[in-house]
Amino acid sequence: MDWPLPDTGLEKSVSPREGNPPLTSVLIEIAIHEKRVDDVLKWYDVHKQRRKDWMWDNLEDRVATAIAREYPDKAVEIWKKIAESHISKVNVAAYAEGAAHLRKAQKIFTHLGRANEWDTYLQQLKEANRRRPRLIEILDALSQKPIIRSTR
Repeated sequence: MDWPLPDTGLEKSVSPREGNPPLTSVLIEIAIHEKRVDDVLKWYDVHKQRRKDWMWDNLEDRVATAIAREYPDKAVEIWKKIAESHISKVNVAAYAEGAAHLRKAQKIFTHLGRANEWDTYLQQLKEANRRRPRLIEILDALSQKPIIRSTR
């Protein structure tokens, strides 16, 4: 893939610090900043192919947030992946971090009218981790319905 930006006129470095062009994480950051959702997704996909599925959670979360309105299923997939990665660490702090990403996915499911799909996913997650009582408590808190719903 060709480098999409014009030549800067600067001397090329012999040993690039972050790998070979295109520097997808930089292009993702630019696309997020410029609110170019299709480019965010394009560069995210390129990054995933080139970096063998490695990316900072923070950037991945920002990608999901940037694409959530136009590509909700892809955003949910990203947030679930991040959450499951945290959950796999078997650490209460990591469980809480994972739950934060699951809340974002839950919001999308609810907004799309797919609460049943969310409930099924959450139940599967609980079943797969039934021997982790603290995680189950955290997941149970996600499934609780509010006592009073806002009418706004």
